[in-house]
This record gives sequence, C-alpha cells and structure tokens, in this order.
Amino acid sequence: MLKRRGRERMTILTAVRHSNYTSYVHLKRDYLNVDEIVELRLQESRLAAALLGAEHRCMNAVDAHLRFRPADQWRLDTLDRLHAAAGAYTDSLPSTAFVDELSDALLHECERLDPDEIWFPIGLGSHIDHRATRSACIRMLPELLRRRPGLKFSAYEDLPYASVENAAYSARRHAGAIVTAFATHGTSVVVDAEPIDDVIETKMRVVSVFASQFKRSVMAPKLIQCARADGTRQLTERFYRFEGTLHLPRESMLSPDAESLTSLRRAATDLLRRSAVVRRIVVVLLPNSHIGNWREDKALLHKFFPQASLHVHVPENCAWEVDDAENSRMQLTVIPPGLAGILQVARREALRLGTPTLLISWGAYGGGNRLKQAILKRAFPFRPVILVRTLTDLCAVLAEEAAPIAPRRPDGWLLRS
Repeated sequence: MLKRRGRERMTILTAVRHSNYTSYVHLKRDYLNVDEIVELRLQESRLAAALLGAEHRCMNAVDAHLRFRPADQWRLDTLDRLHAAAGAYTDSLPSTAFVDELSDALLHECERLDPDEIWFPIGLGSHIDHRATRSACIRMLPELLRRRPGLKFSAYEDLPYASVENAAYSARRHAGAIVTAFATHGTSVVVDAEPIDDVIETKMRVVSVFASQFKRSVMAPKLIQCARADGTRQLTERFYRFEGTLHLPRESMLSPDAESLTSLRRAATDLLRRSAVVRRIVVVLLPNSHIGNWREDKALLHKFFPQASLHVHVPENCAWEVDDAENSRMQLTVIPPGLAGILQVARREALRLGTPTLLISWGAYGGGNRLKQAILKRAFPFRPVILVRTLTDLCAVLAEEAAPIAPRRPDGWLLRS
C-alpha cells in the first residue's frame, strides 16, 4: 500500500467494530468500556489509513471477546477469569455459521465499494476472527467474481499479530500448510514477495499508530525478523495470489493444528452417524483447560444430538463457564481439581458403557502429549472418547462434517443493528 500511495484509490475495510480489547487487558487495567475502546480503535484506523493514502471504513461485527461474554460481564473483578477462558475460545475454530454471516456482510460491503482488487488476510495464527475473516472473504469471492469478472484478489500475512517463529508455532510453516490445503482442493496459491527496504521506516510508523493493541518496541523486532525470514539481508513482505477455481477447504484443514484435527474429524463423523440414537453425552473439563463458548456449543450439541442429555463435569473454579445449570437437558456436576476429579467421573461412569465422552484438555493436540492422551482415554473404557482442546473446536468440526445441514444462526447473531 505504501508503494501505491497517491496513485490508486484504496479503502481499508475493517470487519470488527465492537470490541473491548486493548493491550491493557494484559496489565489488568480497568479499561474495558466498549464505546471508548471502539472510538479509540476507529481513530487509530483512520490515522493509519490516512498515512497510507487510503480511506477507512468499518463494518458492524462483534469481536470474539464480546461474543464470548457481553460487555457488562467484563469488569476488573472478573477480568482474570474471563480473559483466560476467552483466550481458549479465541484460539478455537470459527463455526460455519459465523463464517457464513460474515461472508454475507462482506459481500454487501464489497458490492458498495465496487473494487478492482481485493486483499484479505491469509489467516495465520490461531485467532478465531482472523481465520473467520480469511474464510469469509474466500467464500464470498466466487459470487463477487460472477458480478465483477476480472476482479483481482490476493492475501497478505497477518503480521505483526502472527509473527512467531519457534518450535510450537511457525508463521512460515503454517502459511505453507495453508497453501498445501488449498492445492489439494484444486486451488493454486502462488507465493510472491515484495521488497520493502525503502518503506520499512514508514511502515513502522504506521504500525505504531495502533498503540492500543501493541507497542512499536515490542513489534518492530518481530516485523524485521519476519521480513528477513528467507535468510537474506533484504526485507520483503510475502503475499499470496489465488489462481484457478476457488475451493475453500474445511476450516480444520487450515488450522495450525490441522494434523491433530484429522483424527478429530474422524471421531466427529463416527459420532454423527449415531446422532439419532445417542441419549447421553458426558463432558469432562480437565485441569488448566476451558470449555470454549458454552452457550453456542451447547446449542449445537443439542441440535446435532436431539435425544441426548448433557452431563457436564467441571472443577469448581470453572463452574461459572457453564452458566445455565437449570437447563432440563443438562446436568452439571462440580468435581475436585486435578486427578481426583478425573477418577471421580471415571468411577461414576464405569457402568454406562457406550456413552460418548468428551474430554476437554488444553494439551489435546500435538504428538508430545500422546502418553497422557492414551492414559486419559483408558480411564473411560468401552465407549467413544474424544479428546479435544475446547468444546468449540468439536462443535465446529461437527458442523463441517454435518454440512450442508449445519444449523445457521438467526439474523443478527454476528452483526449489531
């Protein structure tokens, strides 16, 4: 954008308007007023757009934190527990319904803007909103292309947000996996790079405008590291050109945990085949883990398993995450923390053979935890056991496997009037 500044019409379209997130959350500051934060973030976006020679426009979507819990529940005295639990949700897979509605809204905005070229995030990292925006853009592009033949479109990397290169997560490795996932579905993605040595200082100034999200002193070294990831001294930005017919892979195939989610897809498919006869589902929240977005997840489980009651076992410090204990189709049991709680549930369920059992564990994915995973599954024998990071992940995969009958939310779920 810096290299095109002043030569072309450019518009920056922000999908999310309503948010209470700033970096002050990590410092436990009492700065959670949605109206104030929305205005601050809009001012930052307008200034950054002006520096880039662009116009800024903002849609009306609600961010992950406020979808997890409404604004009035975010207070200084609840911040620690909400931030930790919301973090598990924001690292989960976006649902089909969420992507569908965002896609419809994006198509409407793009028709109004009448663009010649579109750039969208490639969806690096694990944040649910970044991944949903990527998939929503790709989902609406075929219709936009039908109406505007010749429209160009490319994807940029989600930096500095996803500028991580370590053993646990590599932005470059994840980008490569995304390219491969599209290729296996018949969509060619060409990786290209643009030298940015001559505009890097200006880029840093633009990035520093977003001080409510991150400080330049933290992000500048990460941006330089990513720009030099090819091992040369030249600074570049990578981008991705989509060619041929557009086919959007399943969301789980585009995840940084795609390899681990392969077995989850198989387990979800097997469970869906029994949906009409399942009468009881057990959910166990393991230590140092979080449910996800319980209200949405519960509704989807009831939808996919209409005859089943939910028996949910959680440690006392997480019981608030399951906040509708009066639900007639759900029974909540508070269990002791740690191993004692797991053994208590195992004893209670020992004679209920064949009951699908969902174990929610933050360490559910990755080969390094295979021994622990095997031990946990053996504690619940003679039944299908699904080990998953959050219930939100499982429900997203269930919706993928149940397509095209996956339930859609009513109008207004994502957007505010």
